[in-house]
Amino acid sequence: MSITNENKTKTKLENKLEVNFSDYAIDSFSPSFKFTDEGGEYTKDQLTIRLLNLGPTLKGLKYNYYRKTKNKCFFLSYWYNKRSLTLPCGLFRKGTYGTQEVTEYLTPIVKACTNKDGYWVKDPKQYLIEEKIKQDRKNQEEEEKKKEKLVKDMIEMACVENFPKAKQEGNVSAGVLRVNCLYLIGYNKRTDHLIFTEDDEGNGLIRFKEEGPQSFTELFKMYPSGVGNIAYHPHKNPNRERSVYDTPGFANKKIKELLPGDIEDYVNKDKRSYGYKNNLLDTLSHLWSFARYHQSKPLGKNPPLNPCRRRDGGITIKKSKKSKFKGSKYNKVTYTTEQLMAIEKKLWTEEYQEKWDFRAMALLFICNAGKRGEETLKIQHSDIDYKNKEVTLRLTKTRNEEKVDFDDDIIKIIDKCKELRKKLLPKTVSIQSLKWLFISPTIDHAKLHDDVYVSGHQTRLKRLDGCMKALKKDLNLPGSMKTFRKAFDSGAIHKAKMSAEELSAVTGQSPQTIHKSYNHPDKIIRIQNKKKIRKALFGKG
Repeated sequence: MSITNENKTKTKLENKLEVNFSDYAIDSFSPSFKFTDEGGEYTKDQLTIRLLNLGPTLKGLKYNYYRKTKNKCFFLSYWYNKRSLTLPCGLFRKGTYGTQEVTEYLTPIVKACTNKDGYWVKDPKQYLIEEKIKQDRKNQEEEEKKKEKLVKDMIEMACVENFPKAKQEGNVSAGVLRVNCLYLIGYNKRTDHLIFTEDDEGNGLIRFKEEGPQSFTELFKMYPSGVGNIAYHPHKNPNRERSVYDTPGFANKKIKELLPGDIEDYVNKDKRSYGYKNNLLDTLSHLWSFARYHQSKPLGKNPPLNPCRRRDGGITIKKSKKSKFKGSKYNKVTYTTEQLMAIEKKLWTEEYQEKWDFRAMALLFICNAGKRGEETLKIQHSDIDYKNKEVTLRLTKTRNEEKVDFDDDIIKIIDKCKELRKKLLPKTVSIQSLKWLFISPTIDHAKLHDDVYVSGHQTRLKRLDGCMKALKKDLNLPGSMKTFRKAFDSGAIHKAKMSAEELSAVTGQSPQTIHKSYNHPDKIIRIQNKKKIRKALFGKG
């Protein structure tokens, strides 16, 4: 086309307010907003421009040109139900939204709302409303799917948040943290990088060792599911177990869809001990509760019943006739008066004082107070009240407090710990900083300048099994550390003739627990009681 013809065409289009359907034509078209009629000259603020060469699909497409803003807004003019209607189709923006984009926008609308003859059989506006509803529903479903977490996802989240308690503020204790991590992510190199500690209120915390990953994100990246498993280790994995996180068939299940049958099958598999099954079930129940009460609502607003429950069609764990737990043979074992005296005498010997230091003192405290080992080892110097002559113990499970009243033996143990402390530590380390009564024998003297290390649980004594093993060997004793508690309670009932209610005031245990777990008389008492029965029944003993 010659320049003259182009000019003529341009002038014709301007006069008729028409322009070819192309980005260049729309962008360059610049009509006059001034018009003249019989009333004189006037200026319009808006012009409607007809688009040419549209094809049947885009029939009726135009745009409004606004004088002041220079905006060019596409719209579709159409007839529906004998009415002339318009549909906004977007703002023309060179290089961003033009002929291609408006075509893509209108094509599905025209296809859905017109018949084979090109007549509008459905209002495009109604169609767009319906499509918006569909899209909103789809987006909502996708958002819900994003919230749906797999079992392994919840494990990762629980680890990051230090396993908070479900129904009250704070975290579980360090001991429970350790057990949870063992079952959920353990039997694996992951736990080699973790340090389990507590704050002063008994809330468990997980920290990372200096060498290695420094967050759970890094830890799970280094050891994803199935990587780093310890197939067998005499101490770390003697029974060849595998963590929940490393069991694909279970870890990849949606936690929302877990059923009691899924839990039961997983817990009861293999030749596991009854105690192991119970602990594993408790751990899984805690994980599910974590999901149930998490602010992200991974179980939805109407969560199902806990699939780890034991009631209401829940879990059944079969108990073996013979316990597989080696320590179960000591469940009803107690110590005689003679054995307790021999134990005390041995723990106070110079040999044991030198070799077992704070460990011997801790066992003596447990023996004389009848308290649990875990709670005894957490005694701080600030828990010793010399004015009221008592020691405060923080209970691991309930976070309540128990009191141990001073007696000659308790005072002697506390004084001996002070003496051992002076031998072990330099004078620069104060009681205020290193706060534990029973100090770890493996304390790192090179870190005693580090306030975080000194005040943390790494400096606290945590294990007594070595000293207990030596004691049993030297004195040819049965039992375990819990036997001390049994001996204390059984002695109180059968020898001191205390009621369960009276004993409860001393130990803090419920009378029901005392009767169930600790009312086990030794052989001498059983023989004496039998003599009483025979004398009452037969007149002879």
